[in-house]
Amino acid sequence: METGEYLPSHDEDLVDGEKLDPTEVIGPPRGLIERADAFLTEIEHAGPNLSPKDCVGLFDSIAELRFTDWGKVEILWTPERRLKVDATSRELYTRLRAQLDIHPRKLLETLETGIRELVGKVGAGLEHHAEIRRTYAEPWEHNPSYEFINDVIFPFDTLGYVLELMRDLSIVPGDGTRTSVRDLDRTMRLSLPEIAEEFRRGGDSIDPVAPDMYPESFWWMRLPGAKPIL
Repeated sequence: METGEYLPSHDEDLVDGEKLDPTEVIGPPRGLIERADAFLTEIEHAGPNLSPKDCVGLFDSIAELRFTDWGKVEILWTPERRLKVDATSRELYTRLRAQLDIHPRKLLETLETGIRELVGKVGAGLEHHAEIRRTYAEPWEHNPSYEFINDVIFPFDTLGYVLELMRDLSIVPGDGTRTSVRDLDRTMRLSLPEIAEEFRRGGDSIDPVAPDMYPESFWWMRLPGAKPIL
């Protein structure tokens, strides 16, 4: 599953809710749980040898489970299903903390490399869109919303979730990583409101479906003029 999904998964549309096991996890939480468990199992059995991308994926998965307001996500929730998601989220968080205690330097070095790669990806997506805006009067025709979201917003969501979990774990990134994140955040704050308004004028909104499902630190989900695209 791509991180930072704007549209809730509709696995529930494909099943009969009355026949589904009320404890079975479905939708985005299932994918996040499976991904986090796979990465943690790899570390627990083979050591902290994840790639920077996979290390980011591990932190992002646990952060999304922990900090998303799942009550705002359209899933066929049952009390049993919700309890299972919450319990599994806590278990994965505990397992991650244990591995950070065992392999702190290696995991954090790998994570910071992944963060810098994310920053570069968002920057490249912004520059690509800026070039299109310089070239075409109607940029949304040449870099539609789904491409902009995939190239810029999704990786920025991932970065936001990773940073949220690092704050929760009292992990302070190095000076170089902090500077790159701060510079990107400043660039996004300057450019994104105008870009979002431009997409709206073109009838191709990048506004999220359920902005309140995201942590308060996700300022880009609550831009002035943004409306859920339902």
